[in-house]
Amino acid sequence: MSPPRAWQAWVESRTYAALVAPPTAIIRSREQQDPLQQDRPLLALVHEHFARNPYGFEQFAADPWAASERNVDKIDVTRPWRNPALA
Repeated sequence: MSPPRAWQAWVESRTYAALVAPPTAIIRSREQQDPLQQDRPLLALVHEHFARNPYGFEQFAADPWAASERNVDKIDVTRPWRNPALA
């Protein structure tokens, strides 16, 4: 049984051909991430509603997502307090 060609090339000439993979992370531009103009009034309303209770927004966002995903049975949202003994 002969060794793999890549190993043979390394042993004989100390050269190698690195494996190259295409990038897997696609980073969207700011324009692609910004909300559509017609969605801004609704987003402003939601933002205003949760301005005094930002932790409430997390539950607000989690509930419909959990209801729409059949593989989700529980979502742990951030609690609005911390235990000083654990800090």
